[in-house]
Amino acid sequence: MTALSDRESAPQRLRPALIAQGAVTLALGVALVFAPGHSLTLVAVLTGMALCATGLFEIAHAAEPGLTRAQRVGVVLVGLLAVVAGGLAIARPEGTIRAIATVVGLYLVITGVAGAVLRHGSLPVALGAVVAGIVLLVWPDISAGVFAVVAGLFLVLAGALALWAGLRYGRADAHPSRAR
Repeated sequence: MTALSDRESAPQRLRPALIAQGAVTLALGVALVFAPGHSLTLVAVLTGMALCATGLFEIAHAAEPGLTRAQRVGVVLVGLLAVVAGGLAIARPEGTIRAIATVVGLYLVITGVAGAVLRHGSLPVALGAVVAGIVLLVWPDISAGVFAVVAGLFLVLAGALALWAGLRYGRADAHPSRAR
């Protein structure tokens, strides 16, 4: 197979990953927003799961064709940061809401800025991440319920956009650079 045909079929290969990422992220976001009771343990575990899944999908996206070496390194670093932040939330779910809000807030600001600078992903998701991260960092003593809604709404936005991009990415009438 030639390099040109590899590039043409690459978007088609990425569709299932984008669709899976969107579906998982959207489902976890909805669970956070609508979970009854919003216990800190539930919020921490769901948030940690979402971060770990996002990190693994980001690392997989580093293999996306057309990324520069700097973009690949940045995407992998952001993915690793998500896995570490998610792991911390899952490993210590009994921690304070302040600690979880700070870890997640830092991750969201860093990933949002990196996404905008590296031009990887969707600009609305990058801006949403920065805004949600700043809210969590400025107001770290929020209740578990408010944290769940802020984090959940961001995940719903990110999941819906990833799902939409996955459904459009690789279609003959959709240009890959506009799909994400």
